[in-house]
Amino acid sequence: MYQTTAEASAWEEILARFLAFLPNILAALVIFVATIYLANLISRMLQRYMEKRRADPGWTVLTVLTIRWGIILMGTVATLRQVDFELTGFLAGLGIMGFTIGFALQDISRNIIAGMLLLVQKPFEIGDSVKIAEFTGRVLSVDMRSTELMTPDGNNVLIPNGNVFTMPIVNYSRVSTRRMELTIGVAYDSDLEVVRHTTLDAIRSIPDVLNSPAPIVAFHTFNAYSIDFTVRFWIDTRVTDSGSALDPAIVAIQQAYVRKNISIPYPIQTEIGAESA
Repeated sequence: MYQTTAEASAWEEILARFLAFLPNILAALVIFVATIYLANLISRMLQRYMEKRRADPGWTVLTVLTIRWGIILMGTVATLRQVDFELTGFLAGLGIMGFTIGFALQDISRNIIAGMLLLVQKPFEIGDSVKIAEFTGRVLSVDMRSTELMTPDGNNVLIPNGNVFTMPIVNYSRVSTRRMELTIGVAYDSDLEVVRHTTLDAIRSIPDVLNSPAPIVAFHTFNAYSIDFTVRFWIDTRVTDSGSALDPAIVAIQQAYVRKNISIPYPIQTEIGAESA
């Protein structure tokens, strides 16, 4: 009888403590749910505002993420305090655990940090045409882990931000002009000055080729079958791209050479068979 009475008293005490603590639990849940809702609401409003103001996309992403997770962090701290959670020991343990996890996931952490630095330093913008390592394409997005490119042949490439940050980056969109080069060989009996003028006239006839800087032709090699030269001309990258510019250049030069009877030689191999006995 005594044991039953003691057990009943213990359960009553537990129930009384739970009921006394229940308002704190409910308040903590309300604070946490409200924090998540508020973080999502404010981040969406901030993103729409910055997009309406045509803010830099990189800064938009970084600002929205910082504000969202800052609100969630403050709400989590307030939630834990509401239930009398010991934050000091928890933060100390969290620091040790964070160091361990960070060491285990150092590649992911490196990509996240590199992504933040890319968003701040802005070596390229969304939509820029760039070359990163061996990949060339248009920048589709930059998130906290990777940079997404669309290559000219339609491939979608994801490059880890850690690699992007440490690799040389060529941004073709930072300048409005780009020099193109085309190497050609003509026959040894060609009049080189006629070749020069014919080539320059053909290049100047292309609408997308700039007059300044002026196109040039530079002879440089006595090859086995031809005298080789390089024609250099400049294009406006806002109007055309390298692939689109080379096609009309080759067509115009070939047609001009046909009209002027300028020969582009190709190797000829003569085979002499053994005489029969």
